[in-house]
Amino acid sequence: MGDTIASSKFRKQVDYYDFSKIFKLDNNQFVAVGSSFNFGSNISVSIHNKVMYYTFNIDLDSISFKEICMEDAPIQYLSMRDAIINNNNHIVSLCEDMSKRNIMLLEASTAGDSIRSSHLIPTYGVKIYSIMQKPDYTGYLIICEGNYNIPFESYLSHIITVDNNLNFISIDSLPGECAYFSQLRQFNNGILIGGRAVRSWGGIPPPIPPPVPYVTEEYCIEKLDNNLNVAKQVYLSHVVLNHHGSASDTISYPAMDQNFAFIDTNNIYACHYRAYPPAGYPNKQNYFVIARFNANLDKKWQYYFGYDAYYWPNCIIATLDGGCFISGIRYDAATQNQEYDIFYLKLDSTGLFVSTHEPKIEIHLAIMFPNPGTDKITLESGPQLTGATFMLFTMLGVKVMEQTISSKLQTMNAGNLLSGTYVWEIVKYGKTVDSGKWIKQ
Repeated sequence: MGDTIASSKFRKQVDYYDFSKIFKLDNNQFVAVGSSFNFGSNISVSIHNKVMYYTFNIDLDSISFKEICMEDAPIQYLSMRDAIINNNNHIVSLCEDMSKRNIMLLEASTAGDSIRSSHLIPTYGVKIYSIMQKPDYTGYLIICEGNYNIPFESYLSHIITVDNNLNFISIDSLPGECAYFSQLRQFNNGILIGGRAVRSWGGIPPPIPPPVPYVTEEYCIEKLDNNLNVAKQVYLSHVVLNHHGSASDTISYPAMDQNFAFIDTNNIYACHYRAYPPAGYPNKQNYFVIARFNANLDKKWQYYFGYDAYYWPNCIIATLDGGCFISGIRYDAATQNQEYDIFYLKLDSTGLFVSTHEPKIEIHLAIMFPNPGTDKITLESGPQLTGATFMLFTMLGVKVMEQTISSKLQTMNAGNLLSGTYVWEIVKYGKTVDSGKWIKQ
């Protein structure tokens, strides 16, 4: 029910440290893997850049702690992006020099004993996100944003291949459009990738309505075969790109650390959030979105949570009971003064709450945007609402709009409506299944 069972504090005498991954070992112990550094005399660089291994038991009692120095000379901050356990039961960590974009790889035992390491120094600069072992165990794949050593292809995404000794082999353009903040994992006889897609629409050639070119940003999940060919792509939250604008409900970002997860490949969970924060402590609310897919990437359901505060989901984890666990940080400008809260919630396989740390979190089957809006409004919903009836009422209860929901994104004309606040309802099988308010400016 969200009650704390045990807690423990860990503190190091360094300027910065961060544990990025926790792995359960065969002996029922756990190892947390992260990075640490000290600031040098110049605050813009770091020294004593290390990867950390902290082992503890199920009661959170400390067992061991080890560090491996990745770079003693000053660099522009060490950051761990991802870590996996390979077929030899070793931990392979993917780290980055965040300013110079150098790629650092480290293989170590689960006890924190170094086995091998390497540096990949790109000519043109990249930003890395995720690593996986190749299905045939002959090396590793790294997904990155940028062009590594390929000129004139900046801001495209690529897959870098390294061998089992962590040496560079090749780089290939990432097929499809799943480009930024991407995660990749082995999936049946192929690869599953989830991340942020930026797509350009309209213009010549060919003209795609509307004729004026525009850019959208969407969460994307896609399947590739082992030859990196796209088998299927699915896009969620189709929104017009407005990264630094004031309009709400723009920008769709994946959960930053882990945006999809599965135990059973026929039961995949994905998480992303709506509305890019205009500041580190945003004075606005947003939704985060959780969807469930089968192995063919058919969406089974999609729910929207929040809008009582601003939410940054960090990771989603599939659980053994068939549900999922989501965690991240939350900021409520009305009640908090530049201090974040941690939030988490547990859902069952149907998307219903099992427990949550934030009892105020609301769940919706659909959202309307932009809100406030003007002449056009879009209803975004999950597949569970197909065939339901959408209705819009004035605050006096006068119905001004009614439509059958036939697609995941349904745009409606509101040009004839007066400015003010409206109430929307969605009815299925004779029952109201969701409702909310919409403001016309």
